[in-house]
Amino acid sequence: MTTIVVHGTQTHRSAIAGTWWWNSWHEGGFLDAVAQGMLHASGSHDVWRVNGVPVSQVPELTATKSFWTLSFRPRSLSQHQGYFLWSGAAMGIARDAGSSALVDYLNAIRALTNEPIRIIAHSHGCNVVKMASASRKLASGIHFERVAFLACPHFFTPNAVAGYRVPYKLAPNRFGRILNLYSPSDSVQVDVASHLSGQVISASLAEMQSPTAYRVEQDADAQHLYENVAFPVASDCSGTQAHTVAHGSLLGAVVGAWLGTGATFKELTGPGGVPPIPARDDGA
Repeated sequence: MTTIVVHGTQTHRSAIAGTWWWNSWHEGGFLDAVAQGMLHASGSHDVWRVNGVPVSQVPELTATKSFWTLSFRPRSLSQHQGYFLWSGAAMGIARDAGSSALVDYLNAIRALTNEPIRIIAHSHGCNVVKMASASRKLASGIHFERVAFLACPHFFTPNAVAGYRVPYKLAPNRFGRILNLYSPSDSVQVDVASHLSGQVISASLAEMQSPTAYRVEQDADAQHLYENVAFPVASDCSGTQAHTVAHGSLLGAVVGAWLGTGATFKELTGPGGVPPIPARDDGA
């Protein structure tokens, strides 16, 4: 197995500075929690590893010509020390470019290994994954065995024009199971996302429509893939904080265990689920 993590929108700082998804291996950090959850469930972890080797030590993923840039279409593969990055800009064109870059990265991984691929994504990083799955450039053998979507703004265009590509529509045949975690207290996932959808200007009438964001998948062709779970937050956690704790250490540990087993989220957590998550648990 190989598990990669895809970050969401980075509006206040460059993605290279917001490092919870590639540099949070310390106690209380998101990646450490995911790895510990996997270790507890299966005895090993594969977070940011290809053939058991950390991506930072894989020459093909850390080529000297690869570097970070804030342009919409990063040159070469969008990599930093072997980890995948995209600009994180709050615009549809940035997410579209990010999905294209993710396709390049996934194809590079597939050229190195036939291991099953698993993905953890947060917020609009989930939409980057969705769009990448539908790309014609994605290698035919790539299949995502298990995917965890954290606070995904599930965009849906109800009046899409028949015959046109619908933005943010995933390719169901590329996925095994998808865990969709969200908080009803999250003000970013649907409220902010719907007002800042940032569509790509396109010849496609469907793409020029402004989609609405939902907490769960609205595409009838993909709904069978999902296990939808609403997680509780503590009294000190609401609004944007409820969006951030989706990649906290508490959920990270359970997501890691979910990825490391064939169990459902509810089977792992029991009838009580996870305890309310405090605002300070942001996994950074």
